[in-house]
Amino acid sequence: RFTLQNPSNKPVERIIEIGYPAMDQVEFFRPSALSQSDDERYDRQVTGDSVVGRQVDIRSIHALYRVVVPALSEQTYYIRLSGDSTITFDISIHEPMGFIDQEAVRFDSSALFFGIMIAAIIYSLSIYAVMRDEAYLLFALFLIGATTYQASMWGYLTFYLLPETSWLVNLCTITSLSLLVITLVQFSSYFLELKQKSVLMYRAGIVLQAAAAVFIFVSLIDYHTAIFLLMATAAIGVVAALIASVELWRKGIVYGKIFTLCLAAYAAFHAAYSLERIGVIELKDTLDGVFKIGFSIIALLFILVFADRFRRTTYQNEVDLKAARDDAITASRTKSKFLATMSHELRTPLNAVIGFSDIIASETLGPIGHPKYKEYARDIKESGAHLLYIINDLLEISRIEAERIVLDEQQIVVSDLLRRCTRIVDGRAQQNSITIHRADVPKVPYLTGDETRLQQVIINLLFNAVKFTPPGGHIYISATISPAGEYEITIRDTGIGIAPEDQQKILEPFIQIAPHLTRHHGGVGLGLAIAKSIVDLHGGKMRIDSDLGKGTTFVLSFPKDRVVK
Repeated sequence: RFTLQNPSNKPVERIIEIGYPAMDQVEFFRPSALSQSDDERYDRQVTGDSVVGRQVDIRSIHALYRVVVPALSEQTYYIRLSGDSTITFDISIHEPMGFIDQEAVRFDSSALFFGIMIAAIIYSLSIYAVMRDEAYLLFALFLIGATTYQASMWGYLTFYLLPETSWLVNLCTITSLSLLVITLVQFSSYFLELKQKSVLMYRAGIVLQAAAAVFIFVSLIDYHTAIFLLMATAAIGVVAALIASVELWRKGIVYGKIFTLCLAAYAAFHAAYSLERIGVIELKDTLDGVFKIGFSIIALLFILVFADRFRRTTYQNEVDLKAARDDAITASRTKSKFLATMSHELRTPLNAVIGFSDIIASETLGPIGHPKYKEYARDIKESGAHLLYIINDLLEISRIEAERIVLDEQQIVVSDLLRRCTRIVDGRAQQNSITIHRADVPKVPYLTGDETRLQQVIINLLFNAVKFTPPGGHIYISATISPAGEYEITIRDTGIGIAPEDQQKILEPFIQIAPHLTRHHGGVGLGLAIAKSIVDLHGGKMRIDSDLGKGTTFVLSFPKDRVVK
């Protein structure tokens, strides 16, 4: 019961605020404006956390009533509270303008708090999505639990999201508090590496997590007992994590210090909040403001720790990746040098084998007797020539990888180049009943480049086209200037085509996408890799356009600064 006196000559308006929204039932009695009997002199308005159809004068997270005290009079008011748990009773009387200012500050501080929490949650989830690091997911879940719990205890959950559903609010409260405990323990265990560095604390954490999960089901039987047990479990969890962080700080763990500071601050806020809610201390709005600021700072500190951890992890990954790349490059160059050396060593005696077998097969020094010897000599020559072709490819790719190739730049008459290439391949094409069509390019400008190596590229592509085009097929070769001014040489066939998933693979060394065909025709899968490397050395690009069963088109594109008009 309380009485308001108005000694002035004018009516005075006041706003009665009953704080702490999580009270089961609040009954407010005010003098009735109508003339009634003594037993009915008061109007009754009922609100509370478990009341459907709350009766208040001003909608807010707290119970608010507007009263007017007539001039030169006093009025007595009654408030009756009822519930199944400890009640924290906060009542304030405000002037209207002072209340508006206070509500603005309260709203701004709450908006800042929830804004920081939501931003921290989104940040942690984003980092988790990138790094797949469990610590960030656990911290996000911890923040979700803490934010939902505070939204429930401060009345925002009831007011904005779940009005008239006290049972659902209670379930959210108990579930969010349980989530807070479970994730805080798991997060601390993961972040502080308790499983490796403090087995006893790690096992204690498992017990606390199990208890927090069990209390969710206990709340279905006795909500108030479960909430107090959970608050006690949370306190134990914070203290245990704090002890572990202090110990790891002493052992020199990188993040032990900042973790200890954050947990110490959180432990202080949690203790003050718990003591205030069970009525041991009285802080009213001061505690809520301090808690909002303090917990926001804790969240930001953890975000800074995570940002530094992310930076350190990313930097270390970059260092490791660079070291691995350098090792791979060194190994590749060593291999390429070895291949280049060995290829030279193999090619020298092989040339002799081919030369002498040719002399024997042609009977330059006289007849060799049995005709089989002559046939064997031809086999030796052909096998040696094929082996020399393979060795030359190995030598070429090794020289490219070892960066030993220097282009012999000159102006190339492309029409002559294409004519020469088709003439070289035409014999093989005719044997396979394949027709090569060369478009005349008299008006196409000159191209600057290494003519010998570009001839090697075009011949290689033509031979590939002949190799994979069935008898009776066609091969088309042409040159033109693209709308962007680039020089393009196109080779198109009506062969077997290349599957989309294989079109990039065939440009890698030693890759053969049709072994049953290449085994018949020979080769080790280096031709296209060499061709692409030579085009790349000219600053150009090799494009592939192919459909299975319809044919393949290779386009060699050279930059416009190589076009000579």
